[in-house]
Amino acid sequence: MPNPHGLLFLISLAASLIVKFGIVYISGLLCFWSTGSFGIVWARTALTNLFSGALVLLAFFPKWLETFSLLLPFQSIVHTPAIIYLEQVNGMGALRLIVLQIIWGILLWFAGKGLWNWTVRQITTRIPG
Repeated sequence: MPNPHGLLFLISLAASLIVKFGIVYISGLLCFWSTGSFGIVWARTALTNLFSGALVLLAFFPKWLETFSLLLPFQSIVHTPAIIYLEQVNGMGALRLIVLQIIWGILLWFAGKGLWNWTVRQITTRIPG
């Protein structure tokens, strides 16, 4: 019989890829409007690594910073799959975290779609013709 935590981990891992894509996609669209994209890419990398739990586990943060980090989408990338894999949350808690990941994925998708549409409108209305 398959391990239910293993299945929840795989679902969470897939959801984390969607969240990561949304963050990278939006930062990529922001680079379009910048003369130098290195700052945007470095800021995204730094924020993602810090607030996802990739550099330091969120549990080691001061309580106020941990609480703040858990409100951001970045925690869905590393923190959520890791605590599910380590079985630090039970089945319902893991499901709640996965639903939160999916919500962040949907919100980032629509934010990226909106930014893309706005960008295309700005470009196409400025074409001399």
